[in-house]
Amino acid sequence: MHFFNNLSIKYKIWLAFSVVLLVLALQGVSSLNNLNKMTASFDYIANQSQPAVINAISLEASLQAAATGLSTYLLTRDEFQKQEFDNNLQQSYQLIEQMLAMNVIRES
Repeated sequence: MHFFNNLSIKYKIWLAFSVVLLVLALQGVSSLNNLNKMTASFDYIANQSQPAVINAISLEASLQAAATGLSTYLLTRDEFQKQEFDNNLQQSYQLIEQMLAMNVIRES
């Protein structure tokens, strides 16, 4: 403290300005670091999570269509319904393979 008391006003002002400048610089570095983390999170959501959710919704619709086609086929024995069931089931398998390839969803 004795050192600070012996400084002239000019150096005290420069020292205070330097401290404020240092605090601002540290705050700026911290903000950039947080912004980079947030950008990485948004990239993950946009490039991996969102496509997986879209595929999951498509898979649900495909499985629902396959179940409907199967129940209709079992009631009517219409070959067209059997073909629709097979097509929807094949589409479901393809969607599952796509989702597994995304590395967001893992086999258990």
